[in-house]
Amino acid sequence: MFDAKPTVNECLTLTLFTAIYLISNTFLIEAKTNVAESWTRSQTMLTPILVVPYTTERLEQVWNESSQKMVNRVRKTSHTKMIMPSSLNITSTIDNQTRQKGIFNIPVYTADIAFDGTFSFASIQKLRTSLAKDDITATFKQPYLATSVSDLRGVHSIPSLKWQDDTHTFSPGSELSFNSNGVHAMLPENEINREGSINFSFALKLRGMEALSFSPASESVNIGVTSTWPPPQVIGQFLRS
Repeated sequence: MFDAKPTVNECLTLTLFTAIYLISNTFLIEAKTNVAESWTRSQTMLTPILVVPYTTERLEQVWNESSQKMVNRVRKTSHTKMIMPSSLNITSTIDNQTRQKGIFNIPVYTADIAFDGTFSFASIQKLRTSLAKDDITATFKQPYLATSVSDLRGVHSIPSLKWQDDTHTFSPGSELSFNSNGVHAMLPENEINREGSINFSFALKLRGMEALSFSPASESVNIGVTSTWPPPQVIGQFLRS
């Protein structure tokens, strides 16, 4: 069996090309970092969710060492109920530009993103019924609508939430434990007593670099995107039309 070995010149050429690639890639990463510092980095946006904080009180019996008998104690626990929209439509128009750093042209964008959908309050009523059956007292706190992004600097302006016939202002910070970057809008406390469904909508201007991704937390979601970039690429496992 013939085993061809590379020559010294071939090894030197391969080493040279590898070194050039590594150096070029290092400069590219540095260029992207510089652009991200003055603009924003790539964005992944969690679609809006309804957050309902509540506390529960449950009477339980525990052993008391000092009295040497069982005594009653109230256990208080904090919880968070997160509700996905039952339906959600997302429409995004992306204006693409480039930022030049050295020999590199880094793509950046400004996206106008509109959300409209529906929340169902059936899960709240089911939760109330379940807790009551277990003799658990629940105190529901003020709910809020939240959405998160990768880089909060990309939120160009604080939007307003259209909640059925009312309007509420978003505040900075998602108030979500897993990602604080984003915005949230506080809702009236009596919303948790609502039955049926409610419509909502809001628009957000978001800046980013290279990629815009959505994490669709919804039972049913439709996403429509238009872009000025000549060859946009869609990545994901959802059906595309």
